[in-house]
Amino acid sequence: PFDRLFDRGTPEHSSFEGGLVSVHREHTRPGEDVTVVGGGFGITTVAAAAAGARVTVYEASAARLAALRETLRLNGVDPERVTPRRAVVGTLADAETEAKGQPLLSSPTVPPADLLPCDVLELDCEGAERTVLRGLADEVTDSAMPRLVAVEVHPIKLGGEPDAVLALLAGLGYEPTAWLTHDGAPVSRDQFERLLDGETPDVTGPDHQEFPPVVVAER
Repeated sequence: PFDRLFDRGTPEHSSFEGGLVSVHREHTRPGEDVTVVGGGFGITTVAAAAAGARVTVYEASAARLAALRETLRLNGVDPERVTPRRAVVGTLADAETEAKGQPLLSSPTVPPADLLPCDVLELDCEGAERTVLRGLADEVTDSAMPRLVAVEVHPIKLGGEPDAVLALLAGLGYEPTAWLTHDGAPVSRDQFERLLDGETPDVTGPDHQEFPPVVVAER
C-alpha cells in the first residue's frame, strides 16, 4: 500500500507492519499527536501522517532513520508533519544490541517520559516494550498518558516474559480493545496469548504472518 525502499513481495511478508498500520487507519484522528518508538523503515509513520496526525518518531539506527526519511519522501509526506529523532528510548533491548552493535549503543538516550504528551503511542522497539512501559509507570502522571497505546509484542526478545507487557498495560489503566497478527488480522485474546507462547493459531492460511503480534489498548 505504501512505497518503500525494500521488496517485501514474498507471501510471508504480504502485509508488512499491517497490524500497526491498521491501528492508525482505524484509530488515529486528524490533528492528533502520535509518538512512534522504533521507526524502522517508516511504514507506520506514513500511515499516521496519512491519518492527519503530527508524528514524532524515535529510531536508534542512523541507517534506518535515513531509510525512514526516504520512505516519507517517496510517499509525499509533508516533512512538517513528522519529527524524526535518532535516539534510544529508555534502555536498548539486548536483542537489538547483539544484532546491530555499536552504532546503536552510540545513539543518544531519552527517558520514556520524553515520549509524552501524545494522543497515540506506538511501540515497535524489538524487546524494549517492558522498559518503556515501566518507565512511563515510574515517571508519568496518570492524566498525561495517551488515550491509546499500540504495542508490537516480541515474545522471543522478551526473555520468556511476554505476558508482562499485558500486565504493565493493565497497571497503567489500559484495557485491550484489539488483538492483531503482525499483518493485521484480528484474533481473539486466547489466540493472541497462544502466539505469545510460541503457538501458531490457524487464522487465515499459509500466507499469513503472525509474528510479532500487536495489542491495541485504550484508556
